[in-house]
Amino acid sequence: MPQALGVNVVRAFRTLAPTRLGPVIADLDMKVPSLYFLTPLGTATAWNVPPSRGLGHHSFIVIPDTGTTSPPGPYWLVRPQDTTGLTDPRALHRFLHCAEPDTHPPA
Repeated sequence: MPQALGVNVVRAFRTLAPTRLGPVIADLDMKVPSLYFLTPLGTATAWNVPPSRGLGHHSFIVIPDTGTTSPPGPYWLVRPQDTTGLTDPRALHRFLHCAEPDTHPPA
């Protein structure tokens, strides 16, 4: 997803549901700087939450070394060793809808 939106989503997770946030990769060197939230297998199949998109079969991303936490190149915004699992797709969906300025998550 676009970097600005993704950063807001990470903030929402850290504030409201830190244990449901999994690893996140940042790649700021792309035409559109992006964040990648790692979710369980199969999440992309039913994912339809613009402006984000699910990457499934026939997609690839560069996975940085676990110690890479800053640019240049892809890096871990949230390292795998700092989480307890993958990002919860339901929470990701919820926080995407509230990540725009001046909105709040549904109760």
